[in-house]
Amino acid sequence: MMKEDAESSHAGIRGLTIALAQASGLLILSAAVALLFNHVRPNGLPVITTVTNAPQQNMAASGGMSVTLQEAISLYKKGGAVFVDARGPEAYRAGHIPGAFNLPFGREDDFLEHFFKAVPDTKALIVTYCDGNGCTLGEELAGMLKGLGYENVRVFEGGWAQWQKHKYPVKSGEKDGS
Repeated sequence: MMKEDAESSHAGIRGLTIALAQASGLLILSAAVALLFNHVRPNGLPVITTVTNAPQQNMAASGGMSVTLQEAISLYKKGGAVFVDARGPEAYRAGHIPGAFNLPFGREDDFLEHFFKAVPDTKALIVTYCDGNGCTLGEELAGMLKGLGYENVRVFEGGWAQWQKHKYPVKSGEKDGS
């Protein structure tokens, strides 16, 4: 009887070992397929990225990421940048920089797929903004976009408030990038 129990226990351990080996193989195969798919995708995400816990609001000031009003209007007139509004959809519909995409920070998952399709070039100059100097959403969104692999992201510090104050072109409605 003890011999049968030992054999049964040994068979159970062998079965468990085989199941673990198969699960490990499937996990490795899945990871390899995912990495391959990401590599061949035109706008694949970076596999290795630097994550920092530094406050996002310091990124623009210390990292040379900010854009002045004069630089923003120059880029707008030349069509030299993709403007991205970090405010909520309601504020965006009420008024935004013409051609800007709405990518509201905190709800960006609802909008990212559309943005990736519209802006697949990770080297494109992107200028984020929100309401103005007191608003950090543009900076937080810029940090997130950099983390997703976009290499050339800037923040228009004066944001929507400064743009409106100087009576630069505005657009209302829902259509992104128009």
